[in-house]
Amino acid sequence: MEDTHKLKEAQNLEQGIDGSQDNGFKHLPKDTNILSFKSLEREYHYKDSSWYFLATIFILGSVAYFIYDGSFSSAILFMFILSFLYIYGNHPPRVVEIHFSEQGLYINKIYYPYTELNCFWIVTSGEDNVHSLNFELGNKIKRIITIQLHDINDNFIRSILKDKVEEDYEKEEPGHTKLSRFFRL
Repeated sequence: MEDTHKLKEAQNLEQGIDGSQDNGFKHLPKDTNILSFKSLEREYHYKDSSWYFLATIFILGSVAYFIYDGSFSSAILFMFILSFLYIYGNHPPRVVEIHFSEQGLYINKIYYPYTELNCFWIVTSGEDNVHSLNFELGNKIKRIITIQLHDINDNFIRSILKDKVEEDYEKEEPGHTKLSRFFRL
């Protein structure tokens, strides 16, 4: 399956910690390379035809109810939701490159200086097979960055970030991520 291939590619993790291997970030000086790896941009849940059938029945039933009730704007909204589910559900996650340097975090060559990251927390749940690193940004538009960690050791990540970003032990997994997993998006 393509999902298995993407996951195996993403699990080709720690490469070039000492800067000796090509890490895909040629514009960085070699001595700033702390950790580079590839990861899936989000969790991926395979959806069979029964998932699409049930989602379609639910959305179309809701649309029919809203039309019957005279709430046409809600009916249109649910049609957009149905379109989003089909597009998003058929789009497997991309493999992204993650790089921790001395000054900040690069995700697919987008730079986030540590000074702009308010805090971080790690979510690990064996029952849901979750292992992610989350950052809270000071940015009002995009507040949370989630990185799938796969097999990377939590303590290793903490040792990289300990003097750069504060860890928040009380934060939990973001709500949108829980909903996405519940509905298998």
